[in-house]
Amino acid sequence: MLLLAAAVFAGHLAHFAGSFVDDVFISLRYARNVADGFGWVFNPGERVEGYTNFALVAWAAAALRAGADPIAAVRVLSLAAVAVVVVAVARFDRHAFAFRQPRSLLFLLPLPAFAYWAVVPMETLVFTAAITSGVVATALDRTGE
Repeated sequence: MLLLAAAVFAGHLAHFAGSFVDDVFISLRYARNVADGFGWVFNPGERVEGYTNFALVAWAAAALRAGADPIAAVRVLSLAAVAVVVVAVARFDRHAFAFRQPRSLLFLLPLPAFAYWAVVPMETLVFTAAITSGVVATALDRTGE
């Protein structure tokens, strides 16, 4: 069953592979200005904060400074966050419920929204990974795992 859930997830990833949310271009404009030495500004010479995702802008700026495609870099970050979420959920299932197979992933992986936000270059999955990891770490700490 887990293999089927993973296959559905892969199908959703392929379906949403070219998806964008236009808000990412605001962050990428800030990243471009950071990488070019103008600072954390939308337009050089103007001091207006218009991003809500410091880490994403910093990551994209670092990618630009390294000569990498910032959209690809942010997508890689999102996909890495997917891996963190999957590992955290599997760990929780294994330790909290003593499941041999992570049953919660049977519900998570087929969700189209999970795959959509995995490939949309925004901070959504990075935030999800941070929250999921924190909740799982706290829950397992309380159970002595």
